[in-house]
Amino acid sequence: MPWTDWDRRAFAIEVPLIPERTSGKMRVIQRKSPVLYPWNFAGLKKSEEDQFRGVQYFGKGRLWNQTTNVLQEIDALGCLKETWMSGTPQEIRPLLPLVDRLPEGGRLFMSGLGLGILPRIASHKLEDVLVVERSEDVYNLVWPTIRAECEGWACIVADLKDYLEHADLHPVFDLVYIDTWPAGDYLFLPWMEYVRSKAKKLMAPGGKLELWAYKSAVRNLRRDLWGQAGLVESLKKQPEKHPGYQQRWPYFWSFIEWLMVTQRTKPQVLERINSEVAAFKVGEREGLHQQT
Repeated sequence: MPWTDWDRRAFAIEVPLIPERTSGKMRVIQRKSPVLYPWNFAGLKKSEEDQFRGVQYFGKGRLWNQTTNVLQEIDALGCLKETWMSGTPQEIRPLLPLVDRLPEGGRLFMSGLGLGILPRIASHKLEDVLVVERSEDVYNLVWPTIRAECEGWACIVADLKDYLEHADLHPVFDLVYIDTWPAGDYLFLPWMEYVRSKAKKLMAPGGKLELWAYKSAVRNLRRDLWGQAGLVESLKKQPEKHPGYQQRWPYFWSFIEWLMVTQRTKPQVLERINSEVAAFKVGEREGLHQQT
């Protein structure tokens, strides 16, 4: 897969480390996070590779093995429950097109502080930053470092839903970036869609709204809906399995039932998929997550 300028920059950017800290529920640590990139670095000269921090030869791939921050959720005994974010090139790469789009002296609204990577790598273009973060633990672990780097930026501890209910009363921004769901799963689409509809009011004229993983969630939903055709053929042959499949796929079941009783053409299926996606977005299917 050919390298782009964004790929190069994702490896080259150095985000200053946040000191290791622990709260009752969260911790920030520093560790080497080896990541193997198996692609062949097409279009990348060997002399260029040597410029990238932490890149080592590893067969036909390359190994990134640089010390970075990791934000983790922990239990009462200090044992790892879940990793929320890390400072690897995979985290940085999707943010770079957003940084390039920002105007000089731009204004950023962000919800979901994480490790604060976006405002830190875009600091040279930003005049104002406002972050809404629900977790006081994350705020106390991460924000002191960012506040020391960039005076005048603001972070408030609040629930995003409460903030967005009064979005028309708040200032507007050149970039609105929201990442408050734990995974890019389409089961979170009702919450994503709610945020999307409300957060549009925070955009300045010509501004951009970006929701982490929203587009991929919709794309994966369409793919899985289309894939139900094979499942339906199995159900027709073994009707005794219906209850088990209904329990396993509650959010697909109305679509599966339609497939089972309809003599369908491809255009009809595509049209029905569009209506299913719309139903997901407004939370009309059982098992969907309404908020994170």
